[in-house]
Amino acid sequence: MNIRHFAAMTGLAPSSVRYYERRGLLSSRRLQNGYRAFGPEDAFQVNSFRMLTASGFSVQEAIGLMAEPHDDAGFADALRNRQQQLRRQVALMQRRTQRVERTLRALDGPRAPSCAMVEVGPYLAVRASHGMDFEVSLENRRAIEALYELMGMSACCRIIDRAALEARTAAVQPSYVIAIPVCDAGWLPDEARRAAELLRLGRCVRFQRAVTRAEGKEGSSFAPLHRFLDARGLRLRDDAFVMPFFLNLDGRGLDIEVVYAPVEEAPER
Repeated sequence: MNIRHFAAMTGLAPSSVRYYERRGLLSSRRLQNGYRAFGPEDAFQVNSFRMLTASGFSVQEAIGLMAEPHDDAGFADALRNRQQQLRRQVALMQRRTQRVERTLRALDGPRAPSCAMVEVGPYLAVRASHGMDFEVSLENRRAIEALYELMGMSACCRIIDRAALEARTAAVQPSYVIAIPVCDAGWLPDEARRAAELLRLGRCVRFQRAVTRAEGKEGSSFAPLHRFLDARGLRLRDDAFVMPFFLNLDGRGLDIEVVYAPVEEAPER
């Protein structure tokens, strides 16, 4: 069959057929009139290649697999590795979709501050700073990179010192972390897990607010949280954990974020 027939049969554009030829995947033969002729075996080659790329292999990986002598065991190992990578991508896309849905709800919902009691699962957090000292980010660079690859499961968060909140200082200075729920931490390499600290949040006040970047560092921006705690006889049990829902794009509008404040009953006076 000629190139037009072959292209139609395989669902390829003629330019794609020529691309596969240059890659050595097709063994067309030249006719006396100069046209190239293709056979059914060429179609099998194309379909095998497309099966590999549809399974998540890159073009170079697929070409390499097809160029090697066939080995069932080796191919099965390659497929298992690809299966794990695809499962990771699916899990990431699910979390990213859920995050988009939460962000849309936050954008469509009321902007007034609100507080509620919640139970929050544990997180693993890798520090990028202690306050404004970012030296630790150099130590944790590889772990931070691994967490950024899982954005959607992971998030850039802040930790606010319990003592500063309890003292109701005029300003708070957060520490910056990259955090991931413990239930998703299995996707992290061992090195990243070793660099992380465990945040046992548990019983928390969920304080949602919409503030500018400057306002978010002011101690007064936590007044609704303090009023909620005082009215219920609660006190902070640990540092607060700040998770962004929406970061305004120009830095001048409002960020929508949730502050998870671990709490316990305050002792009677």
